[in-house]
Parts: sequence; structure tokens; C-alpha cells
Amino acid sequence: MQPFALVALHALPAPTPPDENGPVSFLQRVNRSLPLAVDALDLCDSLLYAAVQDSLLVVPLSAPAPVPAKKSLSRKLLDKFLPIPDRNLLVLLSDATLCFFALDSLLPVNSLPAIRGVSSFSVSSNSSPLAFSFAKRRVLQSVILNENNALTLQSEIPLPDGAAVISRHRNYVCMADQDHYKMINIDTGTIVTLFSYDRIALRPLICYVDDDDFLLINAQQEMGLGIFVDCNGDATRGTILWSSVPRAIAFQYPYIAALLKNNTIEFHNKYTQQRVQILNLQPSLGVKTLTTATSEYVLPSDTSSTVKIIFSGKDTIYGIKMVSIDAQINELFKQIQIDRAVSLAESAFATPEKKPQLISTFQRAALFFFKETQFDDALLYFKKGKVDPRLLINLFPEYSTKKVEVAVEDTESPQSDETTPTAQQNDSTSTPSQSDEFDEFSWAKEFVSIDEMVASNLSRNYPDLDSETLQSFSSALIDNAKDVMIKYLQYIRKEQYFQDEQINTVVDTILLRTYVSQNSDPLLIDLMTTKNWCDLIASEKILLENQKYYPLSLLYQNHQMFEKGLEIWENIYSKTYTDETFPPLNSLYELTTTKITSRELYLKLATFILTHDTTLGTNCFVKRKLEFSDGSISETEVLRVLDRFGADCVMVYLEDLLGDGVANEGLYTRLIFMYIDNVVKVYDVDELTKLDAIFKQENLSKRQTYQTFLNNTASVTKQPQTVNKESQTTVKTATQHKHETALTILVQFLSDYAGAEEYCIKYCPTLNRSLANDNNNVRISTVGNNKSKGTVGSSSLTSGGVTSGEVNLVLYLVKLYLSFNSDEHAFEVLHLINCYSSILDLIEILEMIPPNWSLEMLNPFFKSKFQARNTTLHESKLLKSILWGDNLLVTHKLYNLMDATPSIVLSSIEKPGRGAQNLCRVCEKSIDIPEFKWMKDGSIAHLECG
Repeated sequence: MQPFALVALHALPAPTPPDENGPVSFLQRVNRSLPLAVDALDLCDSLLYAAVQDSLLVVPLSAPAPVPAKKSLSRKLLDKFLPIPDRNLLVLLSDATLCFFALDSLLPVNSLPAIRGVSSFSVSSNSSPLAFSFAKRRVLQSVILNENNALTLQSEIPLPDGAAVISRHRNYVCMADQDHYKMINIDTGTIVTLFSYDRIALRPLICYVDDDDFLLINAQQEMGLGIFVDCNGDATRGTILWSSVPRAIAFQYPYIAALLKNNTIEFHNKYTQQRVQILNLQPSLGVKTLTTATSEYVLPSDTSSTVKIIFSGKDTIYGIKMVSIDAQINELFKQIQIDRAVSLAESAFATPEKKPQLISTFQRAALFFFKETQFDDALLYFKKGKVDPRLLINLFPEYSTKKVEVAVEDTESPQSDETTPTAQQNDSTSTPSQSDEFDEFSWAKEFVSIDEMVASNLSRNYPDLDSETLQSFSSALIDNAKDVMIKYLQYIRKEQYFQDEQINTVVDTILLRTYVSQNSDPLLIDLMTTKNWCDLIASEKILLENQKYYPLSLLYQNHQMFEKGLEIWENIYSKTYTDETFPPLNSLYELTTTKITSRELYLKLATFILTHDTTLGTNCFVKRKLEFSDGSISETEVLRVLDRFGADCVMVYLEDLLGDGVANEGLYTRLIFMYIDNVVKVYDVDELTKLDAIFKQENLSKRQTYQTFLNNTASVTKQPQTVNKESQTTVKTATQHKHETALTILVQFLSDYAGAEEYCIKYCPTLNRSLANDNNNVRISTVGNNKSKGTVGSSSLTSGGVTSGEVNLVLYLVKLYLSFNSDEHAFEVLHLINCYSSILDLIEILEMIPPNWSLEMLNPFFKSKFQARNTTLHESKLLKSILWGDNLLVTHKLYNLMDATPSIVLSSIEKPGRGAQNLCRVCEKSIDIPEFKWMKDGSIAHLECG
């Protein structure tokens, strides 16, 4: 298709002598017998403006018989002008002078004085207020024209190399000096050099082409290059290539026209840089330049075509008419050049306001390919065009529903209020408005079903096929069409294109039916576990008929029918129903506990999960806000439920509850006794081997949990009757700081040696400080009389190195172990004296050790004590040396100070001009004592006077 054609706009009049009463310029006198030469052109609001020598020719093209009006505006040639209809202004450059005229009367605007020394100017596009820039010999000036037609200087930027041509967009000016193209930021004054050009090979050309892009012309050997740059000076698109350097360029969206030396005009698509047409001109026309008009002109004889690119020949002004983009796309579709039509639409309708036209083209391409059974290509454009899926569904009898049928009928009778609204009526974003040439629903009315569409295509393309082959082809094509429909529905669901709930209901219900018929359980489960709009009645029937019980429970859940869903789960667990897709219980837990809003139903669900998995069921109450629309679940209710499933469930819940800072002494007490019961149960074993195995595997964690909780809580006040006597006594003594009794219970009754040691660390501050500082040199002496080794007395617990009122619990624990006189406890004694030697006295320990113990057993203890003593001795010597050195340094400094200070001799003998030297400067009395003060000026004074 050829989108451009040449059209004559106006024949230039023959030269006429000037008005006898008016002035006659030199050019008029010289050129009376020559044809008129047009130096500049523009087209604005159906008015053609032509600069002819020193005058402006105005031609109303919309008039039946246009009569040109000629107005002399200057005594020199008019180099360039620009009409600005919004401001009723004509900006004109003549003889390096920028002048301003009223557009309607062509009279000078008195409030805007002429600006001299201007070589080029450009008005900013899309700016308010009106702003333009003009280049002088060595400076670029930018001004703003306010509503009162007053100019305000915006900026003035030096141009050392001048400017041959400029083009302004917003606050950016693209310019060319004698050697380089440059980009200027008016706000900051920044000048970025883009690239150089050869001024012998070309005249610099700059054209603004929308989207913040400028097109710059350069030469490479004899070829022309078109380079796109943005306002930052960065290249934005590919390069346009011409066989020769363009003499002029113009732009009509989305095409760029270039006038070449061989009298041809080439048109390229801005976005693809592809050449779309070559327009050959007769050499006799004498075309020198192209002009992009200020506004488009719609031809009266062809309303589908517009003119925005104009030029002047020797005796006629021509325009290049462009067929409208819609007409070009329609023609390409008629010629079955679908890819070119889509490419053109993507270029021409790239802006947000034209997006509906682009969507319409995509839909048209999708339905064309689908009719031609090119299903893969159709799917691509179905996605891009967001075609209403009900149009496809309506072609398949097994999927067709009344809602889908109504959607097509609705387009024929839009006045009906009872029919289901289409996607276009319900959601402006789902289905865009269609052009007059294309109706989205028209193609669907051509065929009753997909069978008819495929049969029509086969009979047209394969008329000679036998019936068997034809049937085989038909089945394959129908299956392919069905696959494309399902893929498109899946794509719609994933992208969530449509906000119309009726469309979503149709899509999801069709997908459910398809997955069930294909036995695609993973896809079916994925559909049901995510938000969906499946029709309840139709989906319930399909799932029951195919015994898909678990998906059915999910369907109920999606419609807030949790009780029905829970009933199905109970039937599956009881083997009443069989469904291999039923997942593990943890999947159900994650799926349901976040959706239920009823407290009674939540308790019922939690009880169901507890029945089959106590750990997972307990988690239903852990770290959750048990608040629902019909009330909340109290702690008492939760404990009442958990009590039915064992102490472990209650313990996990209490740990979570109390860990969040709930202040409930009764719950704290209950939890600690549960810990103690666990420890007692673990140690209640007769055989030593079993005890070792339990200690390694289970006891360590349970004992540590109990001990940590005991050491970090002070909220235990109550004593449940269900706990044994030893447990009660342990808790009581721990909270009342009766350490001797607590240690005795831990060792004698519970045999918890590690717990006893940890208890000592907890309640012995001296031991805590010793361990924190890693100080092995602390010597603790026992004050008081020691009792026999078989008896432990409280008087022996006080140590000389321990804070008053503090007890040495480690020493007490050593004595307690020694009182049992057994090999097992001997091992514990050795462990304690070796680990905590820093707070135990050597002599005291030796007096306590039984005489039958060998010295080799105590070697580690002796070694530690001796090392501590040696370390202390060395530290003392080192400290003494450091102090001695510091004392020597201070003495040396004092000596130097005294040596530098002159001696003061006190004498009562008066010297001439100085008087006596033993008089106080303040009280002027004699100083008879050795204590006095030496002043800064060299005089002396009593201490009390100074």
C-alpha cells in the first residue's frame, strides 16, 4: 500500500506591479517580470502561508474559490516565519530581525519590539506559557511570552561558535554550529556536544519528531544518516539510511519524509526505521525544501487523508497527502498483510490515548488468524488484544452456556436491560471500543460452531480432499482450536485482565470442566486452592459426578461453606470417600486456618486436626490471634480442648502464651510443674544403661528447659495438688532462695548434678563475675569452723573472699557430694574443684578430701592453683615495675622543672630602685617564713595574700 500521494494546493499568481500609492522596494522593481519564488511555507487552520520575496501570501484553502491575500511585511526577504494560532501571533524572521505580527490582521504587535541580530529561532512544543529561543551571533537567548504579550528573559547562554540552526522542545535546545551538533539544557546551561558533521558535505538539519526525540542528519561518505537522540543527547533508536544526504526533512506521525538530491522523497517509519514508500518528483517542479506544517489539513475531497508536509514548486504549492492510519490498516488487512498492519498500528498507536485503537487492531488480527485456523498466531494476538473469551467459548457446543450466548446477542440489541452486559459495557479496560470498520462480535455471528468454521476453511483451502482425510484434518484442527482456547483462558486467569465477575465465572467454570475431563488433578487443585469464580451449582455437579471430593471441599471453602468442606475431609479420613488427591494434613492446616471467620467452626476444625496430628493441631492455637467475627476463643477454652490430647499439647501452648508476656501466675505455676514432671519421669528408671541412654537422648533438653524456665521466672506462687512432694519443695525453695535445701533436693532426690551446678552459677554472684572475667587468681578463704566431712552445715558456706551475706554454693555442693562417700559423687567433686578452682581455697579443699584419695586425682586442681599463684606473683612484679617506672618519670619531670626555675633569695637588704627582696607584693610586709608564693612577674607574696 502507498500511504502518500502528491496533491496541488494552490497555483502561485503571476507577478503584479505594486500599488501605485504604496512604496516600491528594490526587489519588486527588479523581479517584476520574474515568477514568484516562495522562500518559506506553512499551513495552519486551513490557511496556507507563503513568504514571497518581501510579502506574505495568505490562501484560505477551505474556500470554494480561494482568493489569496498579499501583505508586505518587510523591505527584505522573509527568511522564516511561524504562525501561532493559540496566541494569534505570527513570528517572522527577516534580514536577521525577529518581528511579531497579529496573525489575523498581520499588523505589528506594539508590545513586542523587534529583536535584531537573530540567525535562527524555534518555539518550544508543548510548553505553557509560550517559550521560544533564538540564536544570535555568540549567544542563545530564551524568553517566555506571558498572557499579556510581554517577553521575560528565561536564560542567556554563551555560544562561542554561534548557531546555524536550532530546534527547541520544552527546556531543551538541539542546535548545530559550524562543526558540531549540540544539546543545551536551558535550565542548567549545560551544553553537550553530540557529534561532528562535515559542513562541506551537508547543510545541518534538525527535526523534532515527538516522544522527546530529535532527528539529526549526518553524512557517511555519500550516504545520509538519520540519528535519533533524546533530550539528554542519548541515541534512542536505530539509524535511518539514505542513498544520498537529504536536502530537507519533514515529519508526519509516524513517518519521516526526506527530500533527496535525485528529486525523490523517501518515507521511513520512525519506530522501525523501515522505508515504506518512495515518491518520485518531476525535475521541472524545482523543489528545494520540505516543510512540516503547523497543523494538519483535511482535504475536502478526501476526508480520510490529511496534509502536513508541504513544498513549493516553480508555479504551484504542493502538499503530500497521507491516508489515515485506520485506512492504511484496513487496506493492509484487505491485502492480507497482517504483520505489516500490526506493525503500523504499534507505531502509530503507541501513545496511551490511542491504545484502544491498538487493542482493536490486535483483536482483528487474532480473529483473522483464528478463522484461518492459524491458531498459534491467533493465541498471540488474543493475549495482546484482550478478546472477550466468551466469543471463543461460544464456538464450542460442549462448553457453551446461556451467559455466553447472551454476550453475543447483547451486541445486536444493546437497548435490552435483561441481557447480561458484555465486557465492554462493564469494564472499559477489558474490551476497548472498536472502530467503525471492525466489529469484534461480527465474526462470531458468521459461524454457529467451531465445526462449521473448520469445515468452511477446509472446503476453501482443500476442495479436493476425500471425506476420510477431511474428517481427520477437521478433528485435528478442532482439537488445536480447543487447546488454544484453554491456553487463552489460563492466560486470562493468570493476568486477571477482566474485572467483570460474569466473565471470570465463565472462564473458571470452563477451566474446571476441562481439567476434570482431562483428569488433570494438579491443575484442578491449583485452580481450587487459589481465588476463583467457579459457578457453585455447575461445578458441584461436575465434581460429584467425577468423585473429585477434595476439590469439592475446596470449592465449598471458596464459597465460605467451611462446614461442608470439613464434613468431606472427615469422610475421606474415615474412608467413606476415596480421593487420591487429598493432601497431607499440614496442607489443609495452612489452607484453612487463615480463612475461617467463625470461632465455633475454628474450634471444630482444630479438634479435627488434633485428632489426627496433635502437633499440627496444637499449632492452630499457637502464635495466632483467636479473634473472629462472632467472638474470640479464650485461654480456658483452648486448654479445655488441648487437655483431651495430652500434656505435651498443653505445654506447647503455655510456652507460646507465656512467652508473649501474658501475666498469669496460675499458668506459670502449671507450666513449671509440667517441666518438673517431665524431668522426674525421665529419671525414674532403675537400670543404669537405660538411664545413660535417656540422659543422652531426651533428658538433656527437658532438664535444660525446666532449669531455664525456673531461673527466669518469678511468677510461681501456686502449687497444684497433682505434683509430687519433691517437685513442690524444689519450686518453693528456689523462689524463696533457700539454696542449701534446693541443692540437696536436686542432688539427693532428683540426681540432677548438671542442674545443681547450673543452680550454683545462677545464685552465686561471685562465681558469675569470676566466670565472666575469666579470673583464675581469686583466692577465697573460708571463715568459720568446718564440720565433719559427713555433715553439711550452713556455717561453713561463708567465704572470706565472698561478699557479706553471699554463700559459696560451689563449696557447699562439694561438701554435699563428699557426704555421700560414693564413687559417682567423687567424680562430681573432682569436676567441681577442677572447673571452679578460682573460688575454692587450696588448704580448705585438702582438709575436706578423704585421706584415701590419691594425689594424682587432684593433680589438675593443684596445677590450676599453682598456675594461679604464679600468675598473681608475676602480675605483682610487673605492676611494681610499672609503678617504679612511673615514679621515676615523675621525679625526672620535677627535677627538670626545678632546674629551669631560678632560685629566689630572700634578703632584707634594700637595693637601689628595687627595695627589699623579702617584702610581700600584696601586703608589703616582710616574709619571714619559708612558705610563700612566686608570682608571674617574678615577685613574691604570702600564701594567704596571693
